[in-house]
Amino acid sequence: MKNEKNHSEESKGLRLKSGEPGPSGSIPGEAEERFSEIEARYKALFDGSSYCVYIHDLKGRLLDANDAALRLFGYERNEIKSLTFTSLLDEDQLSDAHEAVEEIKKLGSAKKPKEYRLKTKDGGRVWVETDAAVLYRQGKPYAVQGVARDITARKQAEAALRESERKYRTLFDDSRDAIYITTREGIFLAANPALLKLFGYTENHLMEQFNVRDLYADPHDREKFQRKVEKYGSVKNHDVQFRKKNGEEMQCLLTASVRRATTGDILGYQGIIRDITEQKKAEEILRESEAHYRAVVEAFDGLIYICSPDFRVEFMNRRFIERTGYNAIGELCYKALHNLDAICPWCVNTRVFKGETVRWEVQSPKDQRWWYVVNTPIYHEDGSMSKQSMILDITDRKKMEEELKESSKRIKLFAYSVSHDLKNPAVSAYAFAKRLRERYGDVLDEKGGNYCDRIMRASEQIAALVEQIGVFIKAKEVPLNLEDVNLKEMLQICREEFSTQLEARQIKWREPRNIPRVKADRISISRVLRNLVDNALKYGGDDLSEIIIGYTEKDDRHVLSVADNGIGIKAGDAKRVFGMFIRKNSARGIQGTGLGLAIVKEIAERHGGGVWATPRDKKGITFYVSLSKDIT
Repeated sequence: MKNEKNHSEESKGLRLKSGEPGPSGSIPGEAEERFSEIEARYKALFDGSSYCVYIHDLKGRLLDANDAALRLFGYERNEIKSLTFTSLLDEDQLSDAHEAVEEIKKLGSAKKPKEYRLKTKDGGRVWVETDAAVLYRQGKPYAVQGVARDITARKQAEAALRESERKYRTLFDDSRDAIYITTREGIFLAANPALLKLFGYTENHLMEQFNVRDLYADPHDREKFQRKVEKYGSVKNHDVQFRKKNGEEMQCLLTASVRRATTGDILGYQGIIRDITEQKKAEEILRESEAHYRAVVEAFDGLIYICSPDFRVEFMNRRFIERTGYNAIGELCYKALHNLDAICPWCVNTRVFKGETVRWEVQSPKDQRWWYVVNTPIYHEDGSMSKQSMILDITDRKKMEEELKESSKRIKLFAYSVSHDLKNPAVSAYAFAKRLRERYGDVLDEKGGNYCDRIMRASEQIAALVEQIGVFIKAKEVPLNLEDVNLKEMLQICREEFSTQLEARQIKWREPRNIPRVKADRISISRVLRNLVDNALKYGGDDLSEIIIGYTEKDDRHVLSVADNGIGIKAGDAKRVFGMFIRKNSARGIQGTGLGLAIVKEIAERHGGGVWATPRDKKGITFYVSLSKDIT
């Protein structure tokens, strides 16, 4: 009843916006009835409105509010008069609200609806749009009545739209792909920085002076694009050739869709352009590479297959198919290759799928043939792996190797036999000639004495040759006894061995102050140094005045060198001197077997290295011997 009384009092004071006072006397019966009818309608509108209706005095104190307002703000009716309009506002809106109230008081109503963010009882916020007018009593303004519409959902939608537009703008501006919007006629409405960079135009040039048709290498392609996109509503990865500002053409993929008005009419198109010129070149290179690989695989005189980690054959070359008699793709590799029912005992898949390339020789139980196998990992784009096996039939080579081993054994036995058979007669001939010289020297003439001397020298030469043949065979056959060798100490021993000759001929000996220790066979290294120094002393000539020992490191090799300033050799002979029984013409009259440098070469190769020689700038020669650091 109290609420009804309030409404009655407020309605009695309502004089629309005209501000005219009511009758000063009592209201006649008919007028009173009319007034009651208006009051009832007002009350029905006030209470039943889905909009918030409120009344506050000219100072902003709330006098009344309908149920819709109470529900929106969460208050009970008895709490209304403790509130002020401005207490519901955030501080940043107070100034605008005061100005709006003054405007309403001055003009009688608001010029246009206002939007406010108001506080609810539970601390939340709602957005409302209000329109208000002054209420009069006896011709004087005494309150403000307003109608507020809840626009929170709209505000949230607008905020979401702004955020969406911000994200779209960020995506549009920051995208690495070229993005555009055009009219149906081809006029640019928008182009992101990536598109400007791709084509080489400025934004002003593109927007004001350009038609998208001019970007096509063939303008007719634009018409084809229009027909396609308008027929289907969109296109994806449409292949097209565009032209840059500098005239360079590029292969692109165009993804676009139609822009329509609310009426359904086509306004234009929006799309993304991606330059795939480099991708196309890469694809062409890949196709050529695959063709080359295919040609190599088919030309390979062996078997090639690819299998998965679960031993399934994924590929077989033609020769493999010919050997098995059928294409075994999808079958187990050990069954197809070796007719086994279980994984091969020698299988190395575990190592290969860890990234290792594995090489080995195996004899197949299927046909007893020997195969050389190279297994390598293949990495696929999706991260998976396969194993590729290249298999070469080496059965004939194995037979030749066995035959060679047997032949080598026979040759070795023959060499030992010949050495024994040569050495004994040579020693005997030397002894008999020497005894003849000693016992019958007084009866022999000068020629007979010379013959004895020549027999003894020849016998010594034969004995030395037999000795060197034995050394050469040992250098090839005797296992290496690898140990930590002090090269400095080995050089000292070698120098002392030849000290008599060095002093007698006044030959200088030079060697590095510091030489590292090396892993090698001590006896073999001693023989290398001895043979090279002996070679320099024998063939250096009368002008030989110095022997220089050198050491250096080269990648994974120790490199020893022995240089002299003697006669030297021609560059063309530098490779030949390491052959067996090779001697220079200038070596006539000098004792030697022609095996010394061949032995050096054999020792170096057994140590994982090699030998070479180079003439020095002025005179002399340098011999080099390399030894592997990783010998085992």
